[in-house]
Formats: sequence, C-alpha cells, structure tokens
Amino acid sequence: MDKDVQFDPELAFYKQQLRKNLAVNILKNGKWGTYRHLPLDDVEEVESQHTFVTLGLKGQLNTLKWIEGPLTRQTKVKDGDILIYVGIIANMQKGNTELSISGAQQQKISNCLEVLDRFLQQRHPIVSSFVISTKRRNVSSVDGIIDVVADILGIKNIKNVDPNRLLTELEMDSMTATEIVQNLKVDLRINLTPDQLHNLTLKKVTEMEFAQKNLKSCGTERNVLTNVSKGSATNTTLTLSLPERSTAMTKILPSNIKGDINKKTVFILPSFDGCLQAFEPLANRVPGRVRGVLYNFNKYEETINDCARTILPHIEAHISKNEAFVIIGHLYGSIVGLEIVALLEEKGYVGNFISIEGSPMYMQTWLETNSFLSDQNKLQLFIISNLLTILTKDDVKIYMEKIALNLKLDEKLETAANFLPVDIDKQYFKDSVYVIYKRCSALIDYRFTHDKLISNVYLCKAKRPLVTGLKDDYSLSQLCKGFVQAGTVEEDYLKIISNEKCFDYLEKWLHCS
Repeated sequence: MDKDVQFDPELAFYKQQLRKNLAVNILKNGKWGTYRHLPLDDVEEVESQHTFVTLGLKGQLNTLKWIEGPLTRQTKVKDGDILIYVGIIANMQKGNTELSISGAQQQKISNCLEVLDRFLQQRHPIVSSFVISTKRRNVSSVDGIIDVVADILGIKNIKNVDPNRLLTELEMDSMTATEIVQNLKVDLRINLTPDQLHNLTLKKVTEMEFAQKNLKSCGTERNVLTNVSKGSATNTTLTLSLPERSTAMTKILPSNIKGDINKKTVFILPSFDGCLQAFEPLANRVPGRVRGVLYNFNKYEETINDCARTILPHIEAHISKNEAFVIIGHLYGSIVGLEIVALLEEKGYVGNFISIEGSPMYMQTWLETNSFLSDQNKLQLFIISNLLTILTKDDVKIYMEKIALNLKLDEKLETAANFLPVDIDKQYFKDSVYVIYKRCSALIDYRFTHDKLISNVYLCKAKRPLVTGLKDDYSLSQLCKGFVQAGTVEEDYLKIISNEKCFDYLEKWLHCS
C-alpha cells in the first residue's frame, strides 16, 4: 500500500475492493493491483507486423491470446480504394448451426453486400462491419430488465450473486453491454447506453425494473382504472393545480356583498391543491361574506384532524354560537370540512355544511380505484405528472419514464425539476408536489371518529363524478343524525363549482337554513 494512504476497512473505497475477494490487494500510485508469480513457458518469438488480441471463449480471460493478422507494411490502400473487414461470414458455419464468437454472429452474404454498398460511398480508407449476437425472444416471455441482463451474462440464479456488484464485475464486456442495450431497447423499449450500464449494479437494475413496472401501472395517462366493490372510477381524471403560497390561513374572496356587516361569513375549503381562484364565480353568488381557507403550505399537517385543528381558530374568529355557521368543501376540502364541523359542534357551535362532490367514502374510493391506497410510488408519479403537464405544456410521457426510475420522492423531484422551464421556481414545484402528496397520504388513513353531526348537511353532486357506484348521498348520512339533502348538476367534478345550477342549490339551502 502507498505509505501516505490511511487504511480504513469501513471506507467505501476499500469495501468496494474487498468485495472482489482477491487473495492479495496492492494499492500503488493510487491504483489497485496484485502481484502474482507467473512462470512463462518457453515460446517461440514470432515477429509480425499485424497482430490483435481476442478471446477464445467469450467472458473467459484465461483464453486471451494473440492472433497474427495478414497485413504488412507493404499492404497499402491505393487512392480511391477501400479496405473492408466484415465479420464472421456464413461460410464458417457447419450445416445450419448458428455460430457466435466473442459476441458476434455470422454475417450473411446478403448483409455483407448491403454494408459493402454503404461503405463504398464514404471517405474512410479502412472500415469494418460485424453483427452483434442477439438473443431473440418472444416479447411476452420477457419478465423484465433483470431477466434480460441475467440471461445475456449467463447468470443462472440471480439470488446467488451479490446485488452490489457492478455488471462489469460480472464479466460484462463491451460486446455483452451492446447486446444488453439492444435487447432492452427492442424487447422492453428501455433506452440505456453502454456507459450507463457500466455504472450499474444488480441492485440498481432490480430497482429500475421495479420503477418501470410502477410506471406501466401508472401509465402517465393519469387514470388507471379498476373496479372495486365500493365503487369504480369513471373516465374522468382528477386534475390538480399549483397550490397557493401564503402565510395567511384565510383570505377574502370577491363577492357582491358591499359594506353589509350583518351578512354571515361563508367559508370555502378547496381540494388537495388549495387553489381558491376557481371559486370566485361561486363567491359572487353566495349570500354572505366569503372567506377562502388556505391550507398550510410551509408547515404541512400529518393528519386530516391536525389540518382541521390548525384551521379551527381562524374560523372561530369570524363566527358566533348565536348564529349558524356555513362551511363549503370541495373534494378533499369536504373531508377537512366535516372534521372542522365536528370540532365546532364539540365546542357548542351548530351550522350548515355543504359538500360539493366529496365525502370520505368518495375520496377514499377514488384513491383505491387508482391503486393509490397500496402504491405510494404510483401516487407520487401521478402528482408529478399532473403538475409537470401544467408547467411545461408538454407531453410528459418521456419525462415520466426517466422520473420513474427513481424510488425515493426526493430523487423523483430532482429529476423532474430538470424538465421545468428556466423561469419556473424549482423549489416551488418540489414543495407543491410534496404538500399535495402529504395531503393525499393523510386522506388514506382518515377515519371519522366523532359523534354524528347535528348540523345541516347538504351534498351537491356532479353528473360526471370521479367515481361511480356509491350510494346517492356518498354515505354522508352515516356521519349525520339528520337527513342529507342532495342535488345533481349536469357537469363534471371540477366544473361543477362554476355551474349556475350549483349556485342555485347553494342559494336555496342557505336561505332555508
């Protein structure tokens, strides 16, 4: 070992070398090597002007040997002539046997003539051509990336191989690397370069396969739909917006109420993204002063209950126990709203709650039908795909293929941020994805654990909802002592909040309360 180098077996530099399990490890001039006594047999020295090295058996270094070539100093390429070398030609095969040497297969005469025509039209004096030996498979029989790699490298049982070993340590040379690249591209539509392969371990290949399967299940079409017993998703997909960044918890929305201090305050809770701009048409029709609730952007809550308790004092500041409160929730906001109503009732308040396209059963069914309940990775990709589409205006499918190769959310966000336009705040994008993801995750574990509500509960439903097959009241009656009044609007889950029929229902219910 070099004298000025400190030895520490816990350092990755030494661990990587020790994994090779060599009898002797020598570090000299910053490079690893070993000393071995290799007695040489008496050999006849042959002087040759053209030699090259090849392997007798692919992947076995003990078959390395020199081959004497036919070229000499007298061999010249005249002006206008081209010296062409082609690979193993079909004449070398015996019968119909497929021949493969060092990763190259026999080159049929028809192929030789094809490349010959191409070579004669270029300017280089010396050119060569060979055919990479490719294991052709039925695509349906290929299980995944790890199977392709193991098959080409001749690994019979992947479980018996250290997953942290580089592919180059498993006898992957330039020929087999090219073969792996070609097979992945043709059979699995995965684009990798030989240079990328050289830095991969079996563990990383396994992770890539896992991410690839998740990408297929996510589809990047943003609506992977499966029927379940509770209900099923429609062909309508949930579209997200960028969350609002604000330190305030509520903000006044523009309305037709001018200077009338006697009008009650109406609170609106938006969906996952916390975007209030879309509610301005509704605010202009609601009989009252309208305050939009802004979810915490910089300090997210882990549970729906925590979120409701954070918002509660900001609502209490504008209501009285002598007057019925009014809270309106849309999608995710309807679950937070229910929790706030329950907390208010525990303090002696009573009022009115209007759910627009939402209930715990409704939103959790949407999560389940898209496999988000069981697959957090898929949920993360869904949110990233949504926001990237908004910010780039591009078809993000190609972006998502690269993003999905990362398992951790932070790594996904770093990759995704590279595809953003230069004028977009990358940190804002990352924070937005993270905040929406945490809100969705909180919904997964949500359970309504309070007494049944005594406040009036109303439901405004869309004709084209996110999920179908639920009860008419989206199971809200299970949470209430009274009857849940419901009305249906000829619109989808998103446009319902700007529909005249929805406004009519709200005005009717609030005037009757």
